Amino acid sequence: ENAGPAAARNRGLRLARGEFVGLLDADDQWPPDKLRIQLERFRAEPELEVVCGRIRYIQLEGGEKPNLQFEGPGQTVRHIHLGCGLFRRAVFEKVGLFDEALRFSEDHDWFLRARERDVKMVILKNVTLLYRLHSGNMTRGKDSQDFLLTAVLKKSLDRRRQAGKSGDLKRWSDYDEAGGA
Repeated sequence: ENAGPAAARNRGLRLARGEFVGLLDADDQWPPDKLRIQLERFRAEPELEVVCGRIRYIQLEGGEKPNLQFEGPGQTVRHIHLGCGLFRRAVFEKVGLFDEALRFSEDHDWFLRARERDVKMVILKNVTLLYRLHSGNMTRGKDSQDFLLTAVLKKSLDRRRQAGKSGDLKRWSDYDEAGGA
């Protein structure tokens, strides 16, 4: 039975044996040089635990372009998508697996927990995910409340308060090698 993306990802992570893990949704693609670029960065900076990159949105028939501030005519953006990252498998022991109770926003939840634990991350200038927009996207036609993002943010805030960490998390842009705002 389909238990959702978090359960599928967790199953894959439990079976993974390599040092690095990449995640890719069935309808998206990786650019040909993604793994080479990200592995080179891991070799250059062994302390890194996650190397992400830019996402290029590709609008297919029936797809709707999201209301995002794109970085230019290439339809790229620095945004939270698991497929743009390459992860040291050990980082999932530090942060934990994906919350299987979340059908949506499990990626936001994971990245918040990673930031709470000061995971060493970088976001490259390179495109590392081709996000294909089409009529069958899982998030298409969903209301913003369906994503439970407010609940995910509240859980993060509660964890930080409980741990006595009242300060803000590093901004997503703080990880960007391009220094974006």
